[in-house]
Amino acid sequence: MKKTLSPMLFKFFSIAEPHLFSTDSPFSFKTVTYYKVKPGRLNEFVALWKKSAQPIYKELVAQGHLLSFKARSPLYQSTGSNRWDMKVELTYKTEEAAFDEVARTQAVNKVFRDADAYRRTQAHLAEVVLAQWAVKATNFILN
Repeated sequence: MKKTLSPMLFKFFSIAEPHLFSTDSPFSFKTVTYYKVKPGRLNEFVALWKKSAQPIYKELVAQGHLLSFKARSPLYQSTGSNRWDMKVELTYKTEEAAFDEVARTQAVNKVFRDADAYRRTQAHLAEVVLAQWAVKATNFILN
């Protein structure tokens, strides 16, 4: 029996292993990317994301550039322009690490020996995404 992920059952979908999560340091840099997926294609998107992005993030964690990553989906779906289907939270060691294209390229080349297959997977991901936006996130100190 094939397992499928329903958006309603997709509550707090975490892809990274628990040992990859660490407490944010004051110098860490966090980004949150939101994905809005074409209707009926969320499972396809998640499978593609796990195949193409997750291994790169794991490699960046192993290299020490990325402290943690989490992928989540809303328990309840909204409608309209504010709807999102999946968000990815990346916590980098520093702001410089977040924009280190050399480290990212090295991680991609290490994880994906077949550059053409990687490009095809990325193109397929782009086909199922309606919108994508990223923001820098900060932690509030609440007293």
